[in-house]
Amino acid sequence: MVDQIRAVAEPQSGAGPEAGPEPGKDPARAGSHPVSGPKSLLVLAVACFALYFTGLGDFPAIDPAEGYYVESAREMVELGNYVVPYLNHQIYFSKPIMTFWLIAGSYNLFGLSEWAARLPYAILSTLLVIGAFWTGSVLSKKSDDGSGCRAGLIAGLSLACAPLLLLISRTSPVDIAFSVFLCLAVMATAITMAGGSPFAWILIYAGLGLAMLAKGPAAILLYGLGALGFLAISRPSPKALWHLLGKLKVLPGLPVFLAVVVPWHYLVYKATDGLFLKVFFLYENVARYAGHTNMGKMSWWFFIPTILAGFFPFILLAPALASEALGLSGKTTGGAVEKLRRLLIEPARQIALDGRTCGLAFLLAFSFTTFVFFSLSGTKLITYILPVLAPLAVLVGVRVDSLLRDGRSFWLTLLSGSFLVFGVTGALATFVAAFLLKGISVFCLSVCLAAACVLLGGAVWQWRQHRLGRLESAVRGLFVTYVASLAVFAPVGFHIFGTRLQGDLRTVSVAASRLPGPVSMYGVFMPSAMFYARKPINTFFVLNQVRPDNSSAGEAILIRDLDRGRFEEVPGLRLEEIARAGEWGLYMAPGYRVETIMTLSDVFANDELFDALMKGSSPTGPLTVPYARGNAGLSKTVPAGVSLPGSEGGK
Repeated sequence: MVDQIRAVAEPQSGAGPEAGPEPGKDPARAGSHPVSGPKSLLVLAVACFALYFTGLGDFPAIDPAEGYYVESAREMVELGNYVVPYLNHQIYFSKPIMTFWLIAGSYNLFGLSEWAARLPYAILSTLLVIGAFWTGSVLSKKSDDGSGCRAGLIAGLSLACAPLLLLISRTSPVDIAFSVFLCLAVMATAITMAGGSPFAWILIYAGLGLAMLAKGPAAILLYGLGALGFLAISRPSPKALWHLLGKLKVLPGLPVFLAVVVPWHYLVYKATDGLFLKVFFLYENVARYAGHTNMGKMSWWFFIPTILAGFFPFILLAPALASEALGLSGKTTGGAVEKLRRLLIEPARQIALDGRTCGLAFLLAFSFTTFVFFSLSGTKLITYILPVLAPLAVLVGVRVDSLLRDGRSFWLTLLSGSFLVFGVTGALATFVAAFLLKGISVFCLSVCLAAACVLLGGAVWQWRQHRLGRLESAVRGLFVTYVASLAVFAPVGFHIFGTRLQGDLRTVSVAASRLPGPVSMYGVFMPSAMFYARKPINTFFVLNQVRPDNSSAGEAILIRDLDRGRFEEVPGLRLEEIARAGEWGLYMAPGYRVETIMTLSDVFANDELFDALMKGSSPTGPLTVPYARGNAGLSKTVPAGVSLPGSEGGK
């Protein structure tokens, strides 16, 4: 087993010219184009700019996920409260502070817009890609020039092209910040294990702290499960384990972690008398994992198709990635079954002694345990699986680089062939959609058809290069084609479908912003409406909340066409249309007002109601969003000294 691990972990040295070429290695196929660090970073910068930054402001905020955060950050700037998150002028218990800080900071720098809201996440996604490049370069088998930049470049590009990351990074969800900071901690752990940097250990604890500020204790839990998985794989001796802990500098790292985490938790505890932390840690974490915070239930296999589509085509290399990380890809006697038997039976302590293999095994363990953890969760969203992409991308970079170095073709054939199928079907689907979809501008249509031609031509070309034995050229062609086509499809697709999905609501919500009085919405909770109306909106689902009030001028109501007829049930109500766009209308209800329900703070402060929510037995179902229009200006939970509109002494 020791020899096996060494064969994988260390480049073959000492084989002079008289030794001849390595078996199965074709110099014409691999290593013929050295890749430098600066050039690799330039390539990744160009790819990330094309994939993540173009067209960020060309489509409305998407409900519900993005709407929560763009509006909550707007209220943070409006209220001047940077400690307690608010949504709909209520305390928003769902997430910690980091996501709101990022967007609010961008608002303060660049103004209130969709582009400003999304910019921090494009930057963070780029940072994650650079982190994958660095980690892949450190953990790869070194080339003749002593660098592992080719592996790092492949890792970075495979992550940048991941459809799931691309899909999520173009909106403003909490999972981007969480995944970036958590993955930086995970990758810094692998680099530290490999001895790649004397200072990478600082990123472990700073990253974990920032991830906890982004999404809470899930950061520590997922990292800890990954560590346990690694120990199960490596089974190090006590001496090796002690040596590893010394490398990771656990004791010096703890103050770094606490310095990042403690200040905000202390401030929000004081500001809300402990209610925020109680609700967040218990209801938003424990009850969420038990499935008590969402109506819909997903099957245990939900994340299998998610990862297949979200990391296509590189996820098809999963068996090869595991083989590389577990030390089964070395040139040892026996087949795969025999190698696996040896791994399971013999002690694997050498993994904990060999830095490179140790780092790869940790990345694999983290990816596997995270995937299993969320598969067992009672609540499942496609964004939950995002943290596994970067570690998998590093494994892809290291493994593909190794395959190119050795001239092995089976897994590369699978990669190239699957991309050929993807290119052909994707191009055909684009051609069909271009003729079926109506209302698309000539420019968007022309650009998409051109991108489809690039996708088809590039997919065929890289397959031909592979068939000719030019493996490195085939891989290069795959990435060039993938980046070029996605760089067109992503911004144009978000513009077309985002505008169709949310454009009408944006129009009537902007009209609502010009009204001096209160605004309500019937039948559906759409937080982006608050963002465009620049005010809280009371969402209601029961028509008996519409009550006569002759003392008021009336209340404006946002109503979908499919719900418009129901208001005829309200005696004496005569709706006056103010604005209309598509299926949405803005109406005035003269002489009527809409009653509000309890705020989240009122519900969660009631021990009986809170207990029912924790058990999932509340008659109203899960409660995570603030339907009622709150009054943050009068909230007693706002920290002293913060002057808010509408509060006593406020201006």
